Amino acid sequence: MNKFFYIFAILLLTAGVNAEELSDKVLALNSKTQNFTGTFSETKSMPKLKKETHKSGNIYFLSPNDLLMDYTDPKTDWSLLGENLFKVQRGSHLQKFNLKKEDDRMSVFHKTLIYSMRGDVESVAKVNDATIKAENTGVEICFHLKKNKPQKIGVTEMLLVYDAPTGLIKTLKLIEANGISTTYTTQNMQSNTTIDKAVFSK
Repeated sequence: MNKFFYIFAILLLTAGVNAEELSDKVLALNSKTQNFTGTFSETKSMPKLKKETHKSGNIYFLSPNDLLMDYTDPKTDWSLLGENLFKVQRGSHLQKFNLKKEDDRMSVFHKTLIYSMRGDVESVAKVNDATIKAENTGVEICFHLKKNKPQKIGVTEMLLVYDAPTGLIKTLKLIEANGISTTYTTQNMQSNTTIDKAVFSK
């Protein structure tokens, strides 16, 4: 069974777990994190096309709002987020998104990424109008978020997995109504190191 669907099944069967208590625990752990760096992989699964794509790169987060996902494969790509900033480079195409409309799809995605990096699961749920189910395995703290209103397009479910001892993010999985999923997985994480602010000046 796919690892993530196994976790989903466990979460759905765990009725006695206090999601708010676990959310608070992850947020408290992350309150000690001024920054983190590491590597990440991105897997996009398109079941109807029987296709998967894979990307990877370096990730930099400076609390509370600065996030850079700098791809090394492909080298041309990056995503840069700040308090009121969301820029995405894909190949030779650069997009800068307007975040003034809070309910706009890209504005919600921007907040979802930032809040996920902060370990603020309650805010992820709020901005997505989603219900949380949670489990603490002792090694990982896992959250399954499902939007309260049925949707025909866009993200309908999310899986957030954090390292139990440190609270650092390990996995963010976004599942869309059409079955397409995008999974970001972090590796080699280091927190509270020195990050040059210039890294966020793309």
